[in-house]
Amino acid sequence: MKLHTLRTKPEPFAGQFLNWRGAEGFSSTMQNIKLEKHGKYLRAVNMHGHPIADNRGRTPYHRLVLFEKLDCALSAQCHWCEFPLQWKTNLSPAFQHVINADHLDGDTTNNHPGNLVPSCWWCNANRSWAESYPIFWEQWRKWMKYVPPAIRPNLPEIAKDCGIDIDFLQEANNGC
Repeated sequence: MKLHTLRTKPEPFAGQFLNWRGAEGFSSTMQNIKLEKHGKYLRAVNMHGHPIADNRGRTPYHRLVLFEKLDCALSAQCHWCEFPLQWKTNLSPAFQHVINADHLDGDTTNNHPGNLVPSCWWCNANRSWAESYPIFWEQWRKWMKYVPPAIRPNLPEIAKDCGIDIDFLQEANNGC
């Protein structure tokens, strides 16, 4: 397994931006962090004690880039619904309560800071199809601001009740 250190001069790796602030631009949280390929994503390792690392000292690289973009803030609002989120939680399941790094262009390999925004899991999961129906998406985002993502309703089912054809979602899921 090949590891890359972030202390070296800027160099692209699999379309990623390892040092997007320049050689001297990373905060102290980025020192000695290495990257490894993990499926289709990059994962930052050797991060023991880092505020967003798991208990093994790892985090997906896109989360780390977003954390740096947000000046290492320990919380942020969802870009889409403005629900307040944290990077880590003791609630279960954790993915429903923490900041997700949403790729604005839909390209999960584009980890440039300008392409990443904080998102709750619900908005991140529904945005790709719901944006095709702007009025529907805008109305639901406003209402969801006050509802924790873990207890939000099934948006595809509501869309169907509103007469929006979402059969393409089920076809796409069956094809996987």
